[in-house]
Amino acid sequence: MYGSFSGNLGRDAEIVTTKSGSQMLKFSVADEVYANGKKETQWINCVDFRKSSVEKLVQYLKKGTTVMVSGEVLLNSYEAKDGTTKTSLQCSVTGIRLLGGNKSAEASAPKTSSATPAFDSDEIPF
Repeated sequence: MYGSFSGNLGRDAEIVTTKSGSQMLKFSVADEVYANGKKETQWINCVDFRKSSVEKLVQYLKKGTTVMVSGEVLLNSYEAKDGTTKTSLQCSVTGIRLLGGNKSAEASAPKTSSATPAFDSDEIPF
């Protein structure tokens, strides 16, 4: 199923090399959904095999960054260590857009003054 979703990265993206030697970009996105009147976090594990994305995006995809992701979304089942069957969402990314910066980086960035010069309202000719 093809879909789009937005959310915040749960950790920094990482480049992973597969057994065949190709590289992929791996990251997880927290998408908030409402179920039964409660807000819940749904984690989507994302992989991007596009060569043009791997090296370029890894520097921008940091924990807390808000992104919009499009791609093929799959529901995976696996057996957990305790023997129970679990499910997870995985997205094979076909598009990604950065929507906002890293909240922790924004908080630590120095504040700059406005580039707009101050003016006196008496100087307006109308």
